[in-house]
Amino acid sequence: MSKTTPSQALRFAKLSANPTCSKCGKRKTVGDFPPRAVDYWCYSCRGEYALKAYHKKRAALSAKQLQKLRDEVNDRQTQRRVAKLAAMPAKQLAAYRRQINAENRARRIEVKDRAFAGYGGYKCACCGESETQFLTIDHVNNDGAEHKRKWNLRTGEEVYRWLIKHDFPSGFQVLCMNCNWGKRYNNGVCPHKAGKV
Repeated sequence: MSKTTPSQALRFAKLSANPTCSKCGKRKTVGDFPPRAVDYWCYSCRGEYALKAYHKKRAALSAKQLQKLRDEVNDRQTQRRVAKLAAMPAKQLAAYRRQINAENRARRIEVKDRAFAGYGGYKCACCGESETQFLTIDHVNNDGAEHKRKWNLRTGEEVYRWLIKHDFPSGFQVLCMNCNWGKRYNNGVCPHKAGKV
């Protein structure tokens, strides 16, 4: 247990008598302040200040510096994750992996559901097919490869997230794989619409 210095004891005594934040001026409880500090700011004001300082620092960084910062954060997170997994017994590790896989699956399904809902739900815009496993998001203008390259979208989940983030822009529709591939091999027009079936 660390010793409380006299200045910290005086600070605590002052906060106990009058727990008012010197930053926002609001009366709080003693528990709303860090136990050791050199000021009388509450946790909430400290968090706001730290967040503003962080964004100010990030705004001043170049794209290269920002990428370096992201890489460093990712490296630290990866090292912590590797150390955590290495310390787990085999049984616990297997259970942990099952839990993570289940959470990832649920997250992907939720994102997919939101993306499809933005374009009318799980129903082919051409033939009306409603089996979810047969459906996909189609680029109306047949520019899917170009769109994915432009935004560096490598997976279906990334495409769904892009659509959600950009508030479901026009130029996309729900098609079944038959209609989607039919368009691909019929100069951008589904054979249903070309009258060939």
